[in-house]
Amino acid sequence: MATNYPHSPQGVHIFYRSGKPITEVCALGLRKIFPIRRIPFRRNEMKKRTASLVKIQIQFNAPVEKVWSAWTDTTMISKWFGSDPNGRVLKAEMDVRVGGNFEITFRDSDGTEHTCFGVYKTVDPLNELSFTWNWKEEPGVESFVSVLLSSENNSTEMQFEHADIGSGSAHDYKVGWNSTFLKLEKALVNLTTK
Repeated sequence: MATNYPHSPQGVHIFYRSGKPITEVCALGLRKIFPIRRIPFRRNEMKKRTASLVKIQIQFNAPVEKVWSAWTDTTMISKWFGSDPNGRVLKAEMDVRVGGNFEITFRDSDGTEHTCFGVYKTVDPLNELSFTWNWKEEPGVESFVSVLLSSENNSTEMQFEHADIGSGSAHDYKVGWNSTFLKLEKALVNLTTK
C-alpha cells in the first residue's frame, strides 16, 4: 500500500507493510527506508558541530585552470602552502586521483616543521577536490577538506570547507586557512601577471 507520508517532501510515496514503512519512491527511484527515530536537539551538540567546521568563500582574479593547478601541482602548491607568511614548503608529494595520497611538509619562519597528509576522495578537474586531512604530529586525528571551484569570466570562486575538525587538534584552522589563502592569492597574482 502506498501513501503520502505527511512529513515527506512532495512527490515522495512511502510503502508500508504491516503498518511499517519499508520503501519510498521518489524522483531517484525505489529505495529501502528505516523508521525515523527522533533525537532531542542539544545546544552543545550544535556548538560542537559549528566549531568543528571552517567554511571560507573567496574570489580569485585568476582563471579556474590556475586555481586548480595551485591545488594539484607540486610546484604550484610549494609557492603558497602553509599559514606562516614567511614559511616555505620543504617537500610536496601528490598523487591527484581518487584514492591517491598526498603529503606536504612545510617550515614556519620560527623553524617549526609541519607535515600534513591524506587521501583524495573526489577529483573532478576544474570543479571539485576533496581529501582527508591528517597531521603527522597528531596521529589518529582525521578531518575532511572540500574545495569547490566555479569559473566566471577570468576569475574563480572557491568554496572551501574543512569539516570534522573536532577538539582533537591544536591547530586554529580558521586563522590558518585564511592566512594560507592570502599566500595563494599572491601566488595567483604573480602567475597571471607573468
